[in-house]
Amino acid sequence: MLSQQLAAPRFDDPAEVVRWMGALQAQESRMFKWTVGIRMQNPSLLSVQRALDSGRLIRAHTLRPTWHVVPAEDFRWMASLNESKLSAGIYGWAKSGGILPGDIQSLAGKVEKTLEGSQLTRQEVTERLAEQVTDAGERIVSLYLSLGEIQGRICSGGEKGGKNTYMLADERIPRCISLSRDEALAEMAARYFRSHGPATLDDFVWWSGLGIIDAKKAVASLGSHIFREMSGGKEFLIHSDSPALSTAVPGKILHLLPPYDEYLISYKDRSHCIEERHKGFAFNSWGIFHPVILYNGRITGNWRKNSRKTGEPYHTSFFEGCRPAAKGLIAAAVERYSKFLAE
Repeated sequence: MLSQQLAAPRFDDPAEVVRWMGALQAQESRMFKWTVGIRMQNPSLLSVQRALDSGRLIRAHTLRPTWHVVPAEDFRWMASLNESKLSAGIYGWAKSGGILPGDIQSLAGKVEKTLEGSQLTRQEVTERLAEQVTDAGERIVSLYLSLGEIQGRICSGGEKGGKNTYMLADERIPRCISLSRDEALAEMAARYFRSHGPATLDDFVWWSGLGIIDAKKAVASLGSHIFREMSGGKEFLIHSDSPALSTAVPGKILHLLPPYDEYLISYKDRSHCIEERHKGFAFNSWGIFHPVILYNGRITGNWRKNSRKTGEPYHTSFFEGCRPAAKGLIAAAVERYSKFLAE
């Protein structure tokens, strides 16, 4: 919890939180903001939204074939690490649906011309292209927008009427950090094992989307900054800068984690925080993750907004065999989330 900024958080700036974490999965467009906010000293939805709308944070397809939120200045070097693999995946998925690579590529210039000087929703891009190209349906436009993100040419703009928009990366991020591939690999490994450690090499491969050879190279490049320890027949790694090495967890901690939170999704093996018999309540085999309760480092229950007019805004339940947390801890977690939404 210390490495993940879920105990004794160090930052109050959303961009600093994301920079520390490296990248945060952001496919759930509403709840990923709480993934950032829950790691802030003073959680504020307004602060997170401002970081997104101003372009300090970028939401795009980067590490794996889903959305992540990353610091704007890191967008291009992060996208470059898996560009070839993810691009091939887009073309393969499109081909299975009867869309050829040439069909997508033929839209490239037209999509980017449409986005010049604009922040447009996917629907707006599709509508403007329909005036130029008869077969520019929303599906093929969506594929190209994802491809453009993967290749570092398109990224998120500010929200418009509660909907995500797209912009040209050159217009949104005039200055990006430039790293060689070896430098980028080392930086990615440092950020992961600093903010997610202790974790295994397999965990890093899963989270980063890298191949095993690149992942091993990235870890090796950190040299003495990586500490290793065997536990349960597995080797765990942690970066020397991780607060978990020098700070104690301050008392009992309970959080209402959003779906797809890094505490669960960033590890291939999640047995460190949830019992096997409870996994189906937290996520399923199709990759759907649910809101969960984190109590003293373990996933022990679920939470949701209360649909009934009971006077209680959120419903919490604990898994069989998990002792319910004190009502005061639950109330404090609910108040923290409610305050985040209000500020």
